[in-house]
Amino acid sequence: MENFKNWAKMDTFEAASPQGVVYHKESAQAPTATLILLVGIPGSGKSLHTEAARQEKTYGKIQVISTDAERLALLTKEATLKQKRERLSRFDSKFEGAMIFDGCDLDGNPRRDKKLGINDRIVNYLTSGTSVVYDATNLNPKTRHALYKKIKDEMDKQGNPYNIELRLFHVSRSEASRRIAADVKANKIRANVPEDGIARTWEAYTKVIKDLEAEVAKFDISHVEFY
Repeated sequence: MENFKNWAKMDTFEAASPQGVVYHKESAQAPTATLILLVGIPGSGKSLHTEAARQEKTYGKIQVISTDAERLALLTKEATLKQKRERLSRFDSKFEGAMIFDGCDLDGNPRRDKKLGINDRIVNYLTSGTSVVYDATNLNPKTRHALYKKIKDEMDKQGNPYNIELRLFHVSRSEASRRIAADVKANKIRANVPEDGIARTWEAYTKVIKDLEAEVAKFDISHVEFY
């Protein structure tokens, strides 16, 4: 990761990207159940990548889990484009977060459709031998680390090998804003993230970059690649 470390120290690293693989663990299990964690700000290209990732043969069976799809699933079928955009642009709803990530409401009552929270479903897929592409910004270190721990505890308990792969989507703030504006103009179903929202997520992404080497070592990440 030497070239990556030198790049990450640059004050202007936003303008360039260390495209390609920056780390691969030689002893990684292959093929085996793998969590492919997509990381990046809104507009960085994660969701476009999921369809290509779904077709990758290296990982065997693959399931895609998308937080955008989870949010939209809470709406009725009659929801308008405006309502869908509003739902995708709302990140601070505690009720919605509980329903999606924990599979229950704020009082701990299970969802009516009995759907499990995202982390539980990811673990269930991996323990069954199915790899998972997790499409979200994944910029919060606490939630990433909690997921890593949950996977390790369950997979170790069952004696199942697994890999965790990070795919980071590097894009400048201006390019992300341009892509979002173009999608909105084209009436695509996506969050209309404002400039201040892009700025906040960029700061979180910067921290991911700065802490990446330590995260890889602490949580035994098997592969890190930039797109």
